Amino acid sequence: MNHSNTIEQFFALIRSGLWGGKAASSPFDGGADWEALLRLASMQSLTGIFADGAGTLPRELMPPAETARRLFVTVESIRRANRRLDAVLAELEAGLRREGIEGILLKGQGVARAYLHPELRMCGDIDLYPGKGDAYLRCCEIVRSLGESEGREDESEKHFHFNRRGCSIEIHSHVMLAADPFVNRRLQRWTDEMLDDPSKLRHVEINGVEVNLPPVDFDAVFILQHIANHLLKGGIGLRQLCDWSRYLHVHAAEIDRARLGNNLRTLRLMNCWQLFGWLAVNRLGLPEAEMPFYSPRHEKRALRCLRIILRKGNFGQYDKAARRNLDINFILRKMQTCLIVIGQHAELLRVIPAEVLRHLPWYLLDGIKRLFTGK
Repeated sequence: MNHSNTIEQFFALIRSGLWGGKAASSPFDGGADWEALLRLASMQSLTGIFADGAGTLPRELMPPAETARRLFVTVESIRRANRRLDAVLAELEAGLRREGIEGILLKGQGVARAYLHPELRMCGDIDLYPGKGDAYLRCCEIVRSLGESEGREDESEKHFHFNRRGCSIEIHSHVMLAADPFVNRRLQRWTDEMLDDPSKLRHVEINGVEVNLPPVDFDAVFILQHIANHLLKGGIGLRQLCDWSRYLHVHAAEIDRARLGNNLRTLRLMNCWQLFGWLAVNRLGLPEAEMPFYSPRHEKRALRCLRIILRKGNFGQYDKAARRNLDINFILRKMQTCLIVIGQHAELLRVIPAEVLRHLPWYLLDGIKRLFTGK
């Protein structure tokens, strides 16, 4: 089976699942390697969206019965995971509100509401930002009251990571951090300006509980910043780009483009915005009119980036060179992680060279500091 044709088939199904309507059937006229397609969907954490698109093909082009059965089982598992996460999120938000804390949901189940079928999106963590200082500490105590720990739990500079009731929960003391201290100062100031005013927050009902979401203009940038940050540190999946594309589509009329442009330039994100924007428009099917600052000149580098994403999978989990050995001591583990990130930076030099050269020195400096502090 021709690999390029498999990629074309894959994107035809993803576009159908993202936007509705029937998947283009012409790429499937010569048959399909459904095992390869299924693996691609799994690697990119897009099995639910993929299955939705596959269901629109003419009967004679649909996957064989055994593949369809496996897809059904996986999709039902995704639905159950979303229901569980929604239930825990609603309970947590209600508990915070009883304590006078208005937590803000970041990414995740909030962004999922931009999808045609939110229950088909592969869910991940619950990321909550309760505010700084006392609110953060009290929020951590409320999470602890949800029950016994079910896995590794630790605190980083950015958040406290919990495992409760089958869910991963991250309580943020900082919404996001940048390795470059000069950019980070701007980032923290911008975050405070955008999130400290409760009147600017959006709201969505999940399991009968009102959940706070960031302002539209904040999330448009924040989702992109999260993608760019993870690309530098190890990898991203197409699911993150699908999140961003659906978000921009649903909120196209609400986004203040002048303000967005200022934010992107201030945070040095315009280059990444336009690179990922090319992929969103030309591979995922977002209408060009809904992609602010779209530029066709990024095609060559965007395709290089896409090859990395397709090979390494969601968050770089399928990169054999980046597999971590967790059964080693702290110093060796940090050195191992550093080598993985350096390898990722080397590959990205032909994709986002300016971002790599800005990020790497600060990343290495921070790594040396952590070796001495043991964090």
